[in-house]
Amino acid sequence: MSYVELGGFVVGTGLLAAFLCAALHRIVHRDTFRRYHEVGYAVFLQLGVIFAVLLAFVFNNVWSDYNVAAQAINTECASLHGIAILSDRLPPPARGAIIHDLHTYLTTVLEREWPEMQQRNSSRAASGRFQALWQTVETANTDPADNQVRGQMLDLIAAAHQSRETRLFQMTQSVPGLIWTLLIMFASGLIGCMLVFAAEASISKAVLVGVFASSLTLALLTVRMLDFPFESALQLSSRDFNETLEKVDHLIAAAQSHGPRAMD
Repeated sequence: MSYVELGGFVVGTGLLAAFLCAALHRIVHRDTFRRYHEVGYAVFLQLGVIFAVLLAFVFNNVWSDYNVAAQAINTECASLHGIAILSDRLPPPARGAIIHDLHTYLTTVLEREWPEMQQRNSSRAASGRFQALWQTVETANTDPADNQVRGQMLDLIAAAHQSRETRLFQMTQSVPGLIWTLLIMFASGLIGCMLVFAAEASISKAVLVGVFASSLTLALLTVRMLDFPFESALQLSSRDFNETLEKVDHLIAAAQSHGPRAMD
C-alpha cells in the first residue's frame, strides 16, 4: 500500500462516516438521538478503553517485529562485510572464490529475492547462493597459518545465516485474523456510538465523526503496514545490501589494481 492509497482509504472512510452521520440526522428525529445519548456514551467509554488496550498491545508487537527485521538486515550485511574484509587476508585462489560467491549472493538478493519478499516469498536462488558461499568458505584451500582467519569467517557466516533466517521469518509473520476482526469490530462500534450522540449542529457532528473515523482508519492501516515489513510504503530498504555490494566491488577493484589489501 502506497502513501497515496493510504491517504485515499483514510479520507474515504472519513467522508463515508460523515455522510452517514449527516444522512441519519435527516432521517432520524433529534429527540431519538437524545434518548440514546446516555447509553451510547457509556458504551463508547467501555469500548474505547478495550480498544485502546488492544491496539496498544498489537502496535507494540508489530513495531517490535519490524525492528527485529531491520536489525536482522543490518546484522546480516555486517557479517557479510566482515567476511569480505577477512577474505582479503587469504591467498589469491581462496580469496577470489570467496569474494566471487559473496558478490553473487548479494546480487541475487537484490535482484531476485528482495522483489519476491514483497510477495512474501523467499528465493531459492538466493538460498542456493548462500549455501555455495558457506561451502566455499568452509572448504577454502588455505595455509595452516590462515586457519584462524577461516574460523572467524565461519563464525561470521553462521551469524549471517541466523540473521537471514530471522529476516525470512519476519517476512511472513502477521497479526492473527481474529485480532484483526476484534480491532475492526471495536472500531466500528466506536464509530457507531459516535453516530447516536446528540448534537445540536448536525454539520459539526458529521465533521467530528468523519475525523474520528479517519483517525481510527489511519491507526489500523499503520499497524497493517508495520505488520509486513517488506511491503507497502513502510517497507524496509535494501540500502544495507546495496552498500555492502558496493564495498565488495571496491575490494575487488582494489585487489585487481594494487593487489590484496584490507577494505576500509
